[in-house]
Amino acid sequence: MKHLSRLILAWAFILSSRWVEILQMAGEKASMIQSEDVSRENFWNVVIRRQWQATMTRDGRNFYAPWCTERYVAGPSVNEAEALPDALKAFQFLESFCLSEGVTKECAAMALAVVLMFPEYKDGPIKLPPLAVPEGVYTSAVDDIEFYQSLSKCLSRCITLSCCDEGIASLLCGGLFEPRVPCNLIGAHLLGVRKAIEPLKNDPKTFARLIVRQNPRLSALWLAAIWTGHASKLVDSALGGMPPISLPAASWTGALQSFIQAGYHSISRRDGFISRAQEFSTIYFVHSDATVPFTPSPPFGEIAAKDTSLDVQKHLLHDHKLMESTTYWILETESQPTQEKPEIQERPMLCLPMIDRGLSDGSFKGR
Repeated sequence: MKHLSRLILAWAFILSSRWVEILQMAGEKASMIQSEDVSRENFWNVVIRRQWQATMTRDGRNFYAPWCTERYVAGPSVNEAEALPDALKAFQFLESFCLSEGVTKECAAMALAVVLMFPEYKDGPIKLPPLAVPEGVYTSAVDDIEFYQSLSKCLSRCITLSCCDEGIASLLCGGLFEPRVPCNLIGAHLLGVRKAIEPLKNDPKTFARLIVRQNPRLSALWLAAIWTGHASKLVDSALGGMPPISLPAASWTGALQSFIQAGYHSISRRDGFISRAQEFSTIYFVHSDATVPFTPSPPFGEIAAKDTSLDVQKHLLHDHKLMESTTYWILETESQPTQEKPEIQERPMLCLPMIDRGLSDGSFKGR
């Protein structure tokens, strides 16, 4: 972990360079200002001393890359000039350092996760351990090369996720989402979870082990949240019953954040009845102006299909699902590149407990 802070600064530089490259391809006036062109010899000097900035100018206003660690209010100094951004070359310098210094994949991934959180958490500075310019001879290594090769192809995706409104927060809060608990029982469920987690807030190591075991795919993001001091706020948001929801982020990562993404059977199996969760999901899918429900928990109970709206009745048998669309550039020739066929996500089919029936028909008796 001794290299974590310098890796964070390197990832900020790499993502900002890629940001400038993407904007330049889109015809925007974006630039990378550096004290000198980056090479293998001076890469860490430029990165650690933060002698760079990534900006875009539009309508006379300057916009900084979300991962910039320094903002020069008075403008660049006379020793700084516009440089050609090269995110892949910077990534290769980072990869070489990690392989030669024996930096684990987990450490590199956690440093990237911290940087991905920069745009979302602007409420205060992130305190990093003391820095030192890395020294040593760069040597080749075969271990973990495949990991870094796959990571180099995901830089644009990392930028998309990082810039998605509440994308990272929704993924982390979604790790505590239980789709089988209906909204009328969620308060009691979350109270139990809170009582189990609350004592661990002052024990980061135990809390980290617990939360990572619960969400292994999000381990890097959760560890980054713990390390930067944002985990407590995320847990409070998740256990408040109305956590942030980002269906785009959920779709990109295959995470489950809302009952909208799941399918629900009517547990009574009565002919002509559907679950209320299915009714609400259908309304969301068939109405373009419908908003994502504020609460991720499914509504309880069931309803006769004939009592639903005409739009719901019309689409009940269609089994609508979220589709992962494609992102592409519109070229100056107004033509569009070939698009791949959109992917349709499989929905888990769940049943909800019929607690509400017991309450309504009098069969439940308190003690």
